[in-house]
Amino acid sequence: LASTGINHVIPGGAATTAAVNYRLLGRVGVPGPALAFALTTQAIGSAVVLQILLWLALLVSIPASGFQPIYATAAAIGAVLMIVMAAVVLGLVHGRERLAVAAARLLGHLPRVREERVELAIRQAGAQLDVLLHTEGRLWRAFILAMANWLFDAAALWMMVAAFGHRPGV
Repeated sequence: LASTGINHVIPGGAATTAAVNYRLLGRVGVPGPALAFALTTQAIGSAVVLQILLWLALLVSIPASGFQPIYATAAAIGAVLMIVMAAVVLGLVHGRERLAVAAARLLGHLPRVREERVELAIRQAGAQLDVLLHTEGRLWRAFILAMANWLFDAAALWMMVAAFGHRPGV
């Protein structure tokens, strides 16, 4: 609740929210690697679900109100981001060791970044991704809940606008 409040009040609140979540959940004993994976999965999963909702909305909007060039731009940018996310997931699932070594070598040149820590983090993230993907129903439940979260946000926004006398189309 505290991090959601921060997210809605502070500009650039998403990064601050992640830091607050990490600190608060870390204080109650959630291990750092599991926490980092959960927060990252939440952010990426939310972006994927939002992109899927955009594509579904475009399928409804284009026949109803015609094609606009911005639709193609938004869909293309989203598609590129989805491809990048899919490549990372595939790398974690099928090429974890190569990804860990390559990322460690690349990021190890940055100040205060140790190669062995990067390798360990990628291996742990891959192991946690395996659990997410191979525990029956877990990924599907996460997807449904993320979809519901965005749809309830949209419904709340629509109701607030309607409360001031404007009734935009769905």
